Amino acid sequence: MKQIVFNSFPRSGNVYSAHTVGNFIEGMFAAVHIPEIFQVKEIANVTIFRKPSEAIASLLNKQLETSNENVLNPIITENQVIGSCELYRTYMSYAIEYRDNIYIGRFEDLISYTVRHFENVAKWFDIPLIPGYEDRFGQVSLSGRIWDDRHDGHIPRPKDDIRLAIEQSVASLPIIQELDREYEIFIEKYQTKVN
Repeated sequence: MKQIVFNSFPRSGNVYSAHTVGNFIEGMFAAVHIPEIFQVKEIANVTIFRKPSEAIASLLNKQLETSNENVLNPIITENQVIGSCELYRTYMSYAIEYRDNIYIGRFEDLISYTVRHFENVAKWFDIPLIPGYEDRFGQVSLSGRIWDDRHDGHIPRPKDDIRLAIEQSVASLPIIQELDREYEIFIEKYQTKVN
C-alpha cells in the first residue's frame, strides 16, 4: 500500500487533496507542512504550488479570522508576510533539490482539473488508479464544514471586504511581487511533466 503525503505551503490544496485522493488511489494519505521530508524516497510526496500572493493572502485571512480581531495590524501583517515569503522559498528550494522524488503540481490544475491531476500523480509514482475513479469523483459532494466553513473552508468561497483588502494589500507589496515572479519561473521549470 502506497503512502502519499500532501506536503505544500499552507492554503495550497493539501486538505482538498487528502479528502479527494481516496476516489482515485488506494493507500494511506496525510496532509502536512514539512518540506524537509521531500527527501524521503519511500513516501510519495505531492506538493502543490499556489501563486504566493494568493496563498499568503489566504493564510493571513485565515489567521485574522481565527484571531477574533476586526482590524488588520499593518506591522503584524508585514512581519507575517516576510516570514511567509521565507517559508514559501523554503518549499521551492526543497522542491528543486528533491524534484526527482516528488510530484510538483500547480494549484490551478489541482482545483480545475482534479481528475487529470490525480491521473498524473498516479502515473508519476506508478500507482494504479481505482476502477471507476472518474465516476467516484463525480459523485463527491464538496459541501459541509470542511469545505465551506467561514474560517477554515477548503474550497473557494465568497470573499468579504476584509479578505479583498488583505489580498490587495499583500499583492501590492514589492516582496510579494518579487516572489510571484520567482514562482512563475520556478513552476514553469520544475512542474512535474508526465508523459
